[in-house]
Amino acid sequence: MSEFWEDAFVEKQLMWGEAPAKSALWARDLLVKENARSVLIPGVGYGRNARPFLDAGMSVTGIEISATAIAFARERMKLTFPIHHGSVGDMPFDDARYDAVFSHGLVHLLDEAARAKFVRDSLNQLLPGGHLIFSVVDAVAKSPRPVPMTFFDGPDLEREFGPCEHFKLDDHHPFYMVIRRRWFAATTRASLRALAGTCG
Repeated sequence: MSEFWEDAFVEKQLMWGEAPAKSALWARDLLVKENARSVLIPGVGYGRNARPFLDAGMSVTGIEISATAIAFARERMKLTFPIHHGSVGDMPFDDARYDAVFSHGLVHLLDEAARAKFVRDSLNQLLPGGHLIFSVVDAVAKSPRPVPMTFFDGPDLEREFGPCEHFKLDDHHPFYMVIRRRWFAATTRASLRALAGTCG
């Protein structure tokens, strides 16, 4: 996987453009309402999805498997926040606790054991009441892909990821946004659904 992403960034460089994903904008809006101050972004790439959090005054730490992507974050995106070079499978990289862990387009690339470890490791790095927020590809998007991935239906999500809120979000591909809170409170569901309606 490391070699695949290194080659992909060397060949395609800023392959998703500089604008953040809709999922990052939605997560930023939620975390602003929750007064979050710190975000860990596994799979941060060249940093396009970090900008919304930085612009909102949050501190950001990234994890990225590709040294080339990190170089692009520094040289072309002019981003200076800390980025750990390595695989999310090697989390944790520090002993910090964060108000949120946000990841776009990564979790569905992991196998079942790695997904479970990612969720466990992410929850362990959350402050009490913190949010784990990530996107996975909706099963309706099934098609041949250059790397193996798992597709998800709505009923799969709580079975796979535990008690969570989720909704569909179209961002070039159909995704599910999955939100899990450390010590998840059902009272958050109404506010999450309300916010989901703003992500058109």
